[in-house]
Amino acid sequence: MNDIVVNLARRSQSLVERQLKVVEELERDERDPERLAALFRLERLTARMRRTNENLLVLAGGSARRRGREPVPLAALVLAAVSENEQYQRVRAEVEDGVQVSGVVAADLVHLLAELLENAVGYSPPTSVVRVTGERSTRGARVIITDQGIGMRAEVRDELNELLADPPEVDASVTERMGLVVIGHLAARHDLRVTLAEAAGGIRATVDLPEAVLEPRKHDLTAAVRLTTGEPFDVDTTMRLPAGEPVEEHTILLPSRVPMASLPPSTGQPEPVEQPIAADPATERVLTRLYDGLRDT
Repeated sequence: MNDIVVNLARRSQSLVERQLKVVEELERDERDPERLAALFRLERLTARMRRTNENLLVLAGGSARRRGREPVPLAALVLAAVSENEQYQRVRAEVEDGVQVSGVVAADLVHLLAELLENAVGYSPPTSVVRVTGERSTRGARVIITDQGIGMRAEVRDELNELLADPPEVDASVTERMGLVVIGHLAARHDLRVTLAEAAGGIRATVDLPEAVLEPRKHDLTAAVRLTTGEPFDVDTTMRLPAGEPVEEHTILLPSRVPMASLPPSTGQPEPVEQPIAADPATERVLTRLYDGLRDT
């Protein structure tokens, strides 16, 4: 049965990838802002369909994506996960510079974070903000996703934490909580630890990465994706290290009207999000280009 699921998921995956290429071709030739925004929404929806196929592959024991060899900045992986979400404008991300994740883990970590972000955005008010932080910890690195949503009862949260720590075998009941089961299997594949806890007005999901999946600290790499606001909109790729040795550094300038900069000082109060926020074509193109590059590697 697993082999059947893998084969069907790969066939569907191939069709979705072809559909994405058609949408991208339409985007390149489109000049009308409203139609371009509609195409971007279609692209985000198609990306979600792709991840559903990848979920099926994970549950059936298959490999969803090609694995890379070169380390990738944790900040770039968080940005790729955010870009998969249809409501990425609601996410505030702040990730420590210099944290490098093994290329073997990178694609699965993007998948895992995207599923957690999907839950955080989907189960919180449309005017609320979802915050993502990432930094080195005493035993590796830690990514925290905090929403201001409906929360959950303590007994349900304990049950889900058990599921994440020891994901069950696939059966009919698993499909009701497919996202969390997939997260559990991806975490077990790389010895990651995912836990849910109560937060002020919502849920806090914590992902702990062991040192084994990170590049050693002695490399002192400074590569990172830095999110800033301002004009002009551009993507600048440079090679820079304090000691003069080359390493890739990505600097992405986002237009000021796209609320995806680093976390502002906390006031203790929920930060409202203006609704609706129009998709910015240039921002969408860069996010898509960066994400697709990470998938390919």
